[in-house]
Amino acid sequence: KWTALACLVLIICTLVPMALFSIGCGGEEEPTENVTIVIGDLTDLTGPGATAMKPISWALADYCNYVNEEGLCKGVTFKVVSYDTKYDPSRFMTGYEDLKSQGANIIFTGPPAMADAIKARADIDQMPVICASSTANMVDNPGYVFTLAVLDRYRVPFFLDWLNENDWEGTGPAKLGLVGYSMAPSPDVQAAVQAYCPDNTDKYTLVGTTLVPMGTMTWSAEVQTYKDCDYLFIAANGATMSSTFVEQYRAAGGKAKLIGSDAFNAYVGAVTDKAGWAAVDGSLTYGNWGYWTLESTEVDLIKELLEKNHPAEAATLMKVGSGAIGGGMDAHMCVLLLMEVVKEIGADKMTGEGSGEAIYNALQEVTAEAPGYYPVNYPDGERQGARYIHVQRWSAADQTLNIITDWMEVPTD
Repeated sequence: KWTALACLVLIICTLVPMALFSIGCGGEEEPTENVTIVIGDLTDLTGPGATAMKPISWALADYCNYVNEEGLCKGVTFKVVSYDTKYDPSRFMTGYEDLKSQGANIIFTGPPAMADAIKARADIDQMPVICASSTANMVDNPGYVFTLAVLDRYRVPFFLDWLNENDWEGTGPAKLGLVGYSMAPSPDVQAAVQAYCPDNTDKYTLVGTTLVPMGTMTWSAEVQTYKDCDYLFIAANGATMSSTFVEQYRAAGGKAKLIGSDAFNAYVGAVTDKAGWAAVDGSLTYGNWGYWTLESTEVDLIKELLEKNHPAEAATLMKVGSGAIGGGMDAHMCVLLLMEVVKEIGADKMTGEGSGEAIYNALQEVTAEAPGYYPVNYPDGERQGARYIHVQRWSAADQTLNIITDWMEVPTD
């Protein structure tokens, strides 16, 4: 009798903890309780940044719903709460406090200005923040803000080296110029170009860099200054800057090959509508998340969710440029990182007292990766999670951007 009873007790003591144990996303055991993880979306839905930010907010909510409906993170329900800052700096901190009051366990935001504004408070509050963009403040003073981009001080020299080695076919150094509006991120791009060229005179002769006030639409002086460049960096700040300049530059006989970052290829539709595809044929741009032509099931999913949930806007967003695909990947990667954190520490540690510090520590240990992309992680105090780019060539024949390189890791030291 005692032997049988002892065996029964042993079985019960073994099985009960197993039944209560929850592994979380990707685990084999079914959890007994569901934990709701609240993502606070600090965004702009009705202000000057709404055109860019609204699709990112859509992607975040749509992907969370998809993960919940498909049961991709066992024991977890993702919930999104939003605050519309109207891109008014006086509302950035108000929005942060509002999202905290709505129960946010982590903050997601796109514009670097918003993350920079709340960084000091988030560090004190131990509130993890994932931002789609990077600034020197976030990267050089690592705290609770984790970013999904690489600073231009790293991307620009890497791209210019690649351009010289893989595209330049002329004799001697190529003549290089830069033009854009005097607003972020252009000053950082300008500084990177100006820092790079004096040490690389065998590769480039810097004709000059020009940043003008936002809203400028007449480019007579800039067109003449850079008319004979071999490469001209379009430090784009919106559709107006890039479309008006390209149109006037080509009309005046400007011959440079146009180059730029994802800040330029975000406005493919505006530029080609105004200047025509012939004006940008052969242009080269780089970016962290690629383009709609990337072969990836994650890109396919972004398209599917966009067409399903926002059918009236989907075709336009895919024509406009890289904004919706880049923003969509930012949103997806935020959730994918959180799913890995759940695996690392368990769903029960994602909420309640001490959860902010637990998520913060786990983000520095995990790696997330989407099909067709690269690993995103934050080792050794790093805050630039997406440290890869690839290059796209603008094609008039195909009327799209074709990806011409594999993913290339950008050194950040």
